[in-house]
Amino acid sequence: MSKVLITGVSSGIGHALAEHYLASGATVYGLSRRQPQELLAHPRFRFCPVDLAVPLTAQATLRRFLLETQGLTALDHVFLNAGRFSQQIASLSDVPLADIQQLMDINVWANKTVLDVLLHGGVAIRNCVFSASIAGVRARAGNSGYALSKATLNMLAKLYALEHPQVFFAAIGLCSVDTPLSQQVLALPLAGDFPAIAALRQRSDEPGYLASPQQRARQLDQLLQGRLQQQLASGDFVEIRSLLQ
Repeated sequence: MSKVLITGVSSGIGHALAEHYLASGATVYGLSRRQPQELLAHPRFRFCPVDLAVPLTAQATLRRFLLETQGLTALDHVFLNAGRFSQQIASLSDVPLADIQQLMDINVWANKTVLDVLLHGGVAIRNCVFSASIAGVRARAGNSGYALSKATLNMLAKLYALEHPQVFFAAIGLCSVDTPLSQQVLALPLAGDFPAIAALRQRSDEPGYLASPQQRARQLDQLLQGRLQQQLASGDFVEIRSLLQ
């Protein structure tokens, strides 16, 4: 029986991944601030409420839950999926530094918190997938702190891959997915003239452009069961659509 850890399990892709792996017979360890009520009664779902943006508290909570209570020694897959978008789509010079720091806390440093608890706790990890974004590679005016956080996340994945060669790391851009977060992003006002983002919003209205979270969850599992390790060097970034072509 496989064991899977997922952050951001209360909604979106994290929730869909939990449903998918529970249906496949895995034991799922879910982390998020909000409780995923539909999953709590499942006999193979282990949930820990935790705010990963508060590192010291989160570290203690995760050690107690994962290492002491659950006695984890090995994980087949770790999906570091929790994340946020900017509070506004605006020029970088108009975005308060505090807003960018908040994005870095959850989009980057929360992943380090989880990984360090696992690695220092002696938990053997086979695969670790970071929920990345093309925003960290392709600059679009208006993406400000979100783009900076995702670019830093890509380097985080590379460094962990170099320093922990026993684990396969992948920073996968999940592209356009119909989640509560993406709907929130699409509804944000544009505080300026940002044609690339405006064009992206137009494409999002096209039928079939946005994948469902369930579709992405199935695709991620298929990639990890297939030849992903042969297609991608550990720690590299890739858009999922390029792997599915």
